[in-house]
Amino acid sequence: MKNRVFSLLMLFMLLATLELTALTGGRIAVTIDDLPCVGPKTRTAKENIQLIVRHLTDENVPATGFVCGDRGNFDAVKFWVDAGLSLGNHTYSHPEEKLNIKLRGGFFRFPYLNHGNSNEKVDQMEKYLRGAQYRLAHVSLDSIDYLFAVEYAKSKQKNLVSSMYVEHLQQCADHFASMSQLLFNRQIPLILLIHANELNADTLGIAFKSFKQKGWEFVSLEDAVKDAAYQPYLYRVPMPECPGDRNFLNQIALRKGIKVNDISGDEYFKEHWLPQIQKVIQKP
Repeated sequence: MKNRVFSLLMLFMLLATLELTALTGGRIAVTIDDLPCVGPKTRTAKENIQLIVRHLTDENVPATGFVCGDRGNFDAVKFWVDAGLSLGNHTYSHPEEKLNIKLRGGFFRFPYLNHGNSNEKVDQMEKYLRGAQYRLAHVSLDSIDYLFAVEYAKSKQKNLVSSMYVEHLQQCADHFASMSQLLFNRQIPLILLIHANELNADTLGIAFKSFKQKGWEFVSLEDAVKDAAYQPYLYRVPMPECPGDRNFLNQIALRKGIKVNDISGDEYFKEHWLPQIQKVIQKP
């Protein structure tokens, strides 16, 4: 018993400092939520999608976009599909229970990654997913891009904010790659969640180049979920009664009795990034 407690304590200490351990390279599957457009807007949804698609095609990065059925402007979504990019289901209206069955098959992602927090709800959803021929699109590389996007829209120093955002993405990649190494004894493909916002429309090209320079490889979501780590969880989440964070790797850690400090969470953004961004915004 003492040995088990000691092992758990050591694992907790390692996980709590994962953000300090940078690993070079690995595989990332890009997924983009809330198509065709979300967040502060100064351009049309189609213009936004066109910019995002240009970054993806110029850098030869495969991606799956998760569309909300009531967001409108399906010309923008059609532009995505015509570019050869994949679509997944993010429900009809995002916060509601009604599903958009037009995207039957492929991948499904819960709104806010909220799977219901009970075995009964997860059982019902598994039955639906299997019947509709969906697989779950887990997230194992979180980001706080939605909060960066709000501050980016306010700032007159957009280049500085976008540089911080790219640095944030790199830190998150290192953090979750380290978690993967510890939990699976190897680096599994990481599934990145970002959003179809104007920050990404302006910045993704720079971010992709930065990742490639550090040895990261971009793969499709289809290829990522073939990894043995995801195979048992194609229709169910790792921890149905998960309190709070629904990130795939954090759920796996919680199954082992460990809660990790998450550098991709809102609180970390408020404590670490927001003061730096506010300094930038206040500059003339």
